[in-house]
Amino acid sequence: MDSSDYYEALSLKFYDEMLGAVLGIKKLEVIKVLAKNADDDGLIRLNIAEIMELSNSSKPTVIATLNALKSVKILKRIKNGVYKITPKSYGASETTQ
Repeated sequence: MDSSDYYEALSLKFYDEMLGAVLGIKKLEVIKVLAKNADDDGLIRLNIAEIMELSNSSKPTVIATLNALKSVKILKRIKNGVYKITPKSYGASETTQ
């Protein structure tokens, strides 16, 4: 690992710790699950039970995190088990539906 890789890894660890302290570790885990499971179009095809299992979080934590992301328009619920990271936050240029 060269020094730039080391500092990048250290920086990511710092951001994880910082966000975990602000949001709470479990909410951060939910957000990571959503990010890891988004396809190239920003679609996430996971239901609440799957998000709970993958993030090892409770149902209230998952729902609170989803609602928080929806309230600031970072996430949009398409239908049960399908969410979309909004274009503004995902770097796309089209408008939100």
